[in-house]
Amino acid sequence: MSVLSKLEPAIIKSSETVDTLELIQISDPHLFADESGSLLGVNTRESFLATLDLIQANHLYIDLIIVTGDISQDLSAESYEFFAQAMKVFNCPIYCLAGNHDEVDALESLAEAGHIKTNKQLDIKNWQILLAHSQVKGKVHGLISSDEMHWIQQQLNTNDSNALVFTHHHPVYSNADWIDDIGIKNCEEFTAMLSEFKQVKACGFGHIHQDLSVTQQNIDYYSAPSTCIQFKQNSSEFAVSEELPGYRIYHCYPSGKVETQVIRVNDFKLSLDMTATGY
Repeated sequence: MSVLSKLEPAIIKSSETVDTLELIQISDPHLFADESGSLLGVNTRESFLATLDLIQANHLYIDLIIVTGDISQDLSAESYEFFAQAMKVFNCPIYCLAGNHDEVDALESLAEAGHIKTNKQLDIKNWQILLAHSQVKGKVHGLISSDEMHWIQQQLNTNDSNALVFTHHHPVYSNADWIDDIGIKNCEEFTAMLSEFKQVKACGFGHIHQDLSVTQQNIDYYSAPSTCIQFKQNSSEFAVSEELPGYRIYHCYPSGKVETQVIRVNDFKLSLDMTATGY
């Protein structure tokens, strides 16, 4: 029996009658073609499905799901197909960004074939959502290109709604040297640009496999944990953590206020290789 068959159809639907935008951020599943594929001892399909189960259990209404990259670990068509099939339990819009491990064309193919979207801008419940591409093909680090920067400025200049920006790589420092070496190389330019727009309330990202919250120039920056392995915080060298998989929920109010928290699976057994020096 496929692991996928464990999931039942969801009753989750858009909270159309509520002014608050309920947004879920999922990040870094690192899925494989093989259903037994594991990353540092963790079966990434099982941890991903455990996270989806938790989302379904916790949230009756979801307006939007943002997936901030590294969907596949092996770039296989099967891994992306598994992801798309698993996400069918949700009937809200699902928008995806490419991470450094992803194949952009594979994501675009999913968007053409079904319910996964790769559009970079949407307006929902008086909020503007912008997805900033940070992938540098063939590299682990990220970069917000000048064209991407200009596009973001255009969107913000022509729409003064409260705004959330999402990207894959981290645009702020994490206090972990090895992680900060593979963040957005022009992060200071990017965050300075965002700070010019008072309607930008928060920026979400993935890549660092940990829960990080930083306020910089009146903008809150939030990471989402991975749905598989977690990296140890404040470590100068590669190290993993025994923290469990999870996701981030955002409650975005008409006033521009954003409340958010990380929620983790509490009944998933990790078989983690704590001696790993990389992946």
